[in-house]
Amino acid sequence: MGVWGRKRVLRGGQAYRASSRILAPVILIALIASLSTICADNADARLTNVDLATSAVYTTRVPIRINDVSEFTLGNGVVSGNGTAENPYVIEGWEIDASEGDGVVVTDIATHFVIRNCHIHEGFYAMNHGIVLTNCTNCIVENNLCEDNRCGILVALCNGITITDNSCTANDESNIRVSSSDNVTVRDNICDMSFEENGIQLHNSCGNIIEDNVCGINELNGVSLAGDSCFNTITGNKLSENYEYGVSLASSSCNNTIWNNTFIDNNDAGNEYIINCAQAFDEGYSNNWYAIVTLNGSGNYWSDWCSPDSDRDGIVDDSYVIDPIRGIEDPYPLSIPPSSLEEEEVSESDAVLIGGVAIAAIAIVAAAVLVILVMKKGEDSRRGGTATATKTHRELTTAAGARTFCSHCGHPIAPDGAWCPRCGMRYDAGRKT
Repeated sequence: MGVWGRKRVLRGGQAYRASSRILAPVILIALIASLSTICADNADARLTNVDLATSAVYTTRVPIRINDVSEFTLGNGVVSGNGTAENPYVIEGWEIDASEGDGVVVTDIATHFVIRNCHIHEGFYAMNHGIVLTNCTNCIVENNLCEDNRCGILVALCNGITITDNSCTANDESNIRVSSSDNVTVRDNICDMSFEENGIQLHNSCGNIIEDNVCGINELNGVSLAGDSCFNTITGNKLSENYEYGVSLASSSCNNTIWNNTFIDNNDAGNEYIINCAQAFDEGYSNNWYAIVTLNGSGNYWSDWCSPDSDRDGIVDDSYVIDPIRGIEDPYPLSIPPSSLEEEEVSESDAVLIGGVAIAAIAIVAAAVLVILVMKKGEDSRRGGTATATKTHRELTTAAGARTFCSHCGHPIAPDGAWCPRCGMRYDAGRKT
């Protein structure tokens, strides 16, 4: 074997030990990084309903007026877009004092546009609204903060409008009002503390969806349907502590579906049902206070009527009576709030996440133990060989008689098959003196 070959063999144990010391922390860091990524991905996936309006950075400007497509300009607060469905005009990032006039007004527009991340306020005393859309289509109003105005958001004579993720609170009249408009979606908004009227009001409006909103502590109702408001769906809303009703349907309102909502302490309702404190009002006709879901009826949760549920099917045994004289009732009242079911689903998701993290942690510990054991075995093997060679060397240096020397470096070594304690080479044929 040549000199370089001997050096490679000689340093093999040292290289092994060095590479093991480097490899172990690298493996651990990689595993921990993987675990962190898994946790972060799961956390990100579970983030929902972020209120962008409260964290936005606004630029102060005067109220906005747009009455023609040609007026979608930077001077009128338009920051991007060309009016197509793929690239709508965007009005964004403005703080507007509505004491000088309605905050944002758009009239007679059929092109696509978005109003988002604006803070509009102080229209209360001047009786000005926050956002006003008249005779528009293809508009999205999202993530705006409209407070202390006449109405927070007013939509009239419109079709195909989406109002979502806005915070409309402490306005004088209804926080969101939809008038003489169809196919409007009002979803995931906070509509609290109207001083004079409702959280959300539909007036002479049909085919609309009011979904997953929070309407509480309003002077009149959480949700109100007035005039000829028909074929609307009201679902998934939390309606609490409104001074009159959680939902109120006027006499001309018909064929509306109200289901899967949570009614808590409206109309002075307590823990026990009292007919004069029923949490809803229905003066209309052919309205349904439940929906058929997977062949089973699903009504609403009423805080004053949540038991008994003797068969534990999630439906209270007896109907919730809204109007005993006219026989209006919710035949499938829920025994627990719909939000509790969602929280239970989230808890199951948490359990899955925790289980995944635990498995990943066990894998990390197992990998670490394996790396340590491999390193220790290698170290023990090297130490064992050296100790034997050293002991033999001591015996040879103290014993009398013939001795054997390493054919490579000349150092005294043990009998046939031993390692040289100096250079680490194994010898097959030595030379005797």
